[in-house]
Amino acid sequence: MTATASENCGGYRAFEDQKTLTAATARVLEDAGLHPTLKEDHAQRSYIETPIPLDRVDREELVHLASTVLLTLGITDVQVLALAEMLALYDEFSVSENDEAVYLSDGMWITADGNIVEK
Repeated sequence: MTATASENCGGYRAFEDQKTLTAATARVLEDAGLHPTLKEDHAQRSYIETPIPLDRVDREELVHLASTVLLTLGITDVQVLALAEMLALYDEFSVSENDEAVYLSDGMWITADGNIVEK
C-alpha cells in the first residue's frame, strides 16, 4: 500500500507532500538497515520498496518504523492519526445511519468508533 493509494479512485490525497514523505521514509528505513529503493508506480508516483525478510517481520518493529517516519514529519500523535484514518474508512464504507459495523474482508468489520473486530 502506498500513501497515494486513495488517488486511484480520485477521492483525496493521503499526504500532500509526497517528496518529503518518501525522503523521510527512506531515511528511517536506511537507518534501520532495510535498504530502501525509490520506485515509481504505473502513474509515475514515487514510492519506496524495501525487502523485509520473513524472519524479521515484527509488528512492533513495523509500528516503530511508521511512528518514526511520522515523528520525522512532525506528526506526533500517531494514535490520533490512526483513529482519524479508521473513522474516515468507516464513513467511506458505511451505508446506514444507525452506526452498524461495516464488513471489510475475511471476517473483519470496522465499527462506528473506528475499531476493527472479527465476527
